[in-house]
Amino acid sequence: MGTNMRKKTQVSFVIRDEEERRHKNGVSSLQLDPIQGRLYSAGRDGIIRVWHTGGGTQDRYIQSMEHHTDWVNDIVLCCGGKNLISASSDTTVKVWNAPKGFCMSTLRTHKDYVRTLAYAKDKEQVASAGLDRAIFLWDVNTLTALTASNNTVTTSSLVGNKESIYSLAMNPPGTILVSGSTEKVLRVWDPRNCSRLMKLKGHADNVKALVVSRDGSQCVSGSSDGTIKLWSLSQQRCVSTIRVHSEAVWALLATENFTHIISGGRDRLVIITELRNPENYMIVCEETAPILKLCFTADQQGIWVATSDSDIRCWKLPPLNSLNSDMYTQNNYNTNNVYQTQPLHNIVGGRAIKHYTVLNDKRHILTKDTTNNVVLYDVLKACKVEDLGEVDYEEELKKRFKMVYVPNWFNVDLKTGMLTIHLGQDETDCFSAWVSAKEAGLITENDQKVNFGALLLQALLDHWNHPNRVNEAGQKVVGNIYFSVPLHTPLIFSEVGGRTLYRLQVGDAGGETEGNLLMETVPSWVVDVAIEMAAPKLNKLPFYLLPHSSCQSKQDRQKKDRLVANDFIQVRKVGEHVVEKIVGGGDVNGSSKNEDCNNDSPEERVELLCCDQVLDPNMDLQKKHCNVGTIGHVDHGKTTLTAAITKVLSKGGFAKYVSYDEIDKAPEEKARGITINAAHVGYSTNNRHYAHTDCPGHADYIRNMISGASQMDAAIVVVAANDGPMPQTKEHLLLAKQVGIKYVLVYINKVDIVDNELVELVEIEMREMLTDYGFEGLSAPVVHGSALAALKDDQTEIGVPSIIKLLDTMDNYIPPIIRDLESPFLLPIDNAFTVPGRGTVVVGTIKRGVMKKNDEAELMGFGYNIKTTLSDIQIFRNSVPKALAGDNVGVLLRGMKLKNVETGMILCAAKSLSLSNHYKAKVYFLSHSEGGRKKPVFSKYTQQMFSGTWNIACRIDLEPSMEMLMPGDHADVFLTLLEGMVMVKGQQFTIRENNVTVATGIITDAMNAIDVPNGKLGKIVLDTN
Repeated sequence: MGTNMRKKTQVSFVIRDEEERRHKNGVSSLQLDPIQGRLYSAGRDGIIRVWHTGGGTQDRYIQSMEHHTDWVNDIVLCCGGKNLISASSDTTVKVWNAPKGFCMSTLRTHKDYVRTLAYAKDKEQVASAGLDRAIFLWDVNTLTALTASNNTVTTSSLVGNKESIYSLAMNPPGTILVSGSTEKVLRVWDPRNCSRLMKLKGHADNVKALVVSRDGSQCVSGSSDGTIKLWSLSQQRCVSTIRVHSEAVWALLATENFTHIISGGRDRLVIITELRNPENYMIVCEETAPILKLCFTADQQGIWVATSDSDIRCWKLPPLNSLNSDMYTQNNYNTNNVYQTQPLHNIVGGRAIKHYTVLNDKRHILTKDTTNNVVLYDVLKACKVEDLGEVDYEEELKKRFKMVYVPNWFNVDLKTGMLTIHLGQDETDCFSAWVSAKEAGLITENDQKVNFGALLLQALLDHWNHPNRVNEAGQKVVGNIYFSVPLHTPLIFSEVGGRTLYRLQVGDAGGETEGNLLMETVPSWVVDVAIEMAAPKLNKLPFYLLPHSSCQSKQDRQKKDRLVANDFIQVRKVGEHVVEKIVGGGDVNGSSKNEDCNNDSPEERVELLCCDQVLDPNMDLQKKHCNVGTIGHVDHGKTTLTAAITKVLSKGGFAKYVSYDEIDKAPEEKARGITINAAHVGYSTNNRHYAHTDCPGHADYIRNMISGASQMDAAIVVVAANDGPMPQTKEHLLLAKQVGIKYVLVYINKVDIVDNELVELVEIEMREMLTDYGFEGLSAPVVHGSALAALKDDQTEIGVPSIIKLLDTMDNYIPPIIRDLESPFLLPIDNAFTVPGRGTVVVGTIKRGVMKKNDEAELMGFGYNIKTTLSDIQIFRNSVPKALAGDNVGVLLRGMKLKNVETGMILCAAKSLSLSNHYKAKVYFLSHSEGGRKKPVFSKYTQQMFSGTWNIACRIDLEPSMEMLMPGDHADVFLTLLEGMVMVKGQQFTIRENNVTVATGIITDAMNAIDVPNGKLGKIVLDTN
């Protein structure tokens, strides 16, 4: 069932029609077979389609080529039309039999999106490149000869690219290859020996399109900076800059003799320009959406145009051999002077789903597409239920609302324009939805609990002839007796993180080859339930019951009950237990059983709360706690987003609305309009309780950001669409990684003030940045919206629905956090204050262990070690007998004075830790390009160290054998702190110099403390031998 070394395997499927004859979400690339009269189109729905190009009005559709699981970004036709090579965002390159339309082999060399291909026709050589910065060269004849037994292929690679590659071009003889990237330069190679020839600078933005002349002497590039440049490769310089477009240029096509260039891009115009006289240009046509690809017709008298819309149109070109200066558009940009206003042919595209809502039953999904058509889908049966037409979406949601709670057990992805359903990443998530079979409409009698995830997996793998599927009598064991799913449903197994392992249709699982591949791919927990018919495990949950502080119960009723129950038990059942076992039949204030209230239902007599929020009687106990927060550049909308989240949730009773002013409540914060101190709010969704930290974005308050981030399990990176990633965005990501945050989501804010294409570019840039800083950039969720619009109760897609989508994404993407409950407790102190008449309270997030009332503890840090006792523990102002790792708590310390407490100190179990100011560590100094130092570091280098909620002066000394440490280098070093602090092996830290992060590191060993003469680190004499 796969090896233990492999990442977690995720199960996904697509809900779609049996035959999808139309592109649904834009067309990325085109290739024409002039001999057969066939046009190949690569769709963002993951499908390559083939069309007739002949005259007439007949249906042009021929067939679909399906095997990719994400956008198909580029295609090239090879071997005289016999084979097709495709590149996809699923990280693969595929080789196809073009006439028959089947996939011959899959190349998995790339590690990220494959964005572009180039083809040397005379040599039958193809180059591929993408976001992993790698260029690979492939011999087409070798690729097409691959078989099941002969499946090894070698490839050459071109190294040296520093950023993601978006364009490639190669001349037919295969002597020159040019690449374009977000580095804003053209890199030129000789593919024959993989040598670098030159680097050409001049563009101010991403180079998105390239063409090279046949002899390899000239190259034309199109960039997102809106310019087209003609380069002389022999002279290694730019010959001319063409400015005929008002926005980004994304597609180029050159005439055979390289005299004219045809271009298109974000401004939706197709323009033909004479290269010798760039002032001579003509607008051929205006499209309805940004242009992604251009392709000549067979006679080269017209062009096929692919756009981010789903239609493919053919336009007539002016006769190039008869063009003269008088025929060109000489005026400044005038779209009235267009050569063609109606296309010769139009291949109509389909409707893409753009908005969805998962209904409360966690089974049905309501969608709205690009034509505002509303459709209802059934996830459990993987099918469309009803096409509702152009109706009011919000009204349909209200009509289908049910007062029921079912946990999330799947995620929804609309990237391809169709519903892709990702089941939970493991048995805990996938099998979380237990429901009544009767209420789900599966049976009418003998009600029993069924598991949605288990039933669906059994239906998806029903045709797999697994050897363990046959009983002792030799009969096939049927798992799901309630329903089946359509045989054409695509079933996908992939690594969590994006790389596809295997794709097939449900009905094909019975084949021998398919069965063998499933044996290698399907994870064991899926086999256990879908094949072995094992029942999913029931999760047990311990919890405490205690009277609310407002109750006036007698003292003997103030006992605290510890209970254990299945996590799907409803709050109503807990209420019944309270009435029967604790209250004893009377009300919560001790009234007699015989009063009228005895006839009331438990939910009318008892109110149950968690974190000061009243629980819905229909809700179950599966909610888990999670610490999240907002990080990002100053003024990108972090606080506005935090306020919007609380406002949206407050309408359902899941949160108390905390306004922007209440979050930024310090006088200086209000005066300057920025967050300075990390602010904390609490809220709930159907699935979780969240403690939310709003971190400051200003560079001057990075200490407060580190302190806030150190308490998080996951982070929401907020980036403004009009700015894109900024310096503090990058530094916050670096610091988030350093403090141990594993899960990052992105909220692209202020999308209402920029074009959609710019939002897409910001998303791409953010994914690249996440990858650069060690996060899962490929699979990290990205939500587009406007926090301000949501705060104003805007019901359009960018307003309140974007907040709801963000919260759903948080519930689904962030896995249950595994806490260390066995080690002695440890609480980094984030804040402290005095409660009149009671004493000093320290605030923070418990990093490990279990903290109980009256436990003995030590307050340690900055050279102090003070013994104390935990007098009281509160979570969101509710007193509790104990708190667990991950909880945000306030702790009342017995006999402690506020002057003895400093932010950054550690509250820990007595005798569990010790102080030191001397440590060994591994450290990495950032290179200058990463924002680090320009000059090397020598021993006695002294700056501020940040770790958790504290910072302190720190001296770094190198090993005796090392004279200096250059930016970009790793090394083992000695750290000496100005005062003793608690640091444990594996603890991460950051070094900052002049408000800039210059180094990160990890503690490898604690050493004996050493004296610091007169508090001056420079006077220490170290023995490092």
